[in-house]
Amino acid sequence: MDQVADLLSEILAELREMNGKMDDIMGSGLYNSITDVCNKLDDVESKLSSIDFNTM
Repeated sequence: MDQVADLLSEILAELREMNGKMDDIMGSGLYNSITDVCNKLDDVESKLSSIDFNTM
């Protein structure tokens, strides 16, 4: 039973860490929705596509 409690504790810690990372990603819009995350990913994609990696 202690092993189950330890495992659940580890899962909870991982979920909290993931939630914190999602908080960092989200937030560009009013409701912090999946659409906001997709919009940020689109922004990143467009910025990456404008970089000429051959000059680096």
